[in-house]
Amino acid sequence: MPDYNLNRRVTKPYIRSAAIRRNDGFVHEGAHHCHIIRRVSEELGIRPVTGDQGFVTSDGRFVDRVEGCQIAIKAGQINQARYPHQSDPELFSEDLWSWPYGTSPWISVHEMLPSNRKPVLVTDGRTQSISQYDTSYWAYTGLAYAVTHWMPLPPLPENRS
Repeated sequence: MPDYNLNRRVTKPYIRSAAIRRNDGFVHEGAHHCHIIRRVSEELGIRPVTGDQGFVTSDGRFVDRVEGCQIAIKAGQINQARYPHQSDPELFSEDLWSWPYGTSPWISVHEMLPSNRKPVLVTDGRTQSISQYDTSYWAYTGLAYAVTHWMPLPPLPENRS
């Protein structure tokens, strides 16, 4: 399980997002390859969406599924590959974003936005912060880049002593 200590800087590379590198070299990012394909198809009208499926690392490099798997294991994002007995195990976005109790709680801003003025945890894929969405913009994110995902804040502890 990755260390989500917000006060430390990540020094080793990690997988930032799933990605598809189109044949013209342009890279589209998202949480899952199927979401990227749907978004590119619907928003840009590109059909079929062809290119290499892979991942983008924390330093902005596009890597294939095999190298992505190696990076995710070293970064502690996954414990092992889905098919560890393969000679070159591959990474799947479903493995990367899975959590102990189901799918990742992160919600893409392309899929849904939170209720207005409700505090939520936000990320730009590099760091995290607490912010709120106000009609058409994110207020006080403190992030260096645009918000890509958000999730509800967890409830306060019941025993507050």
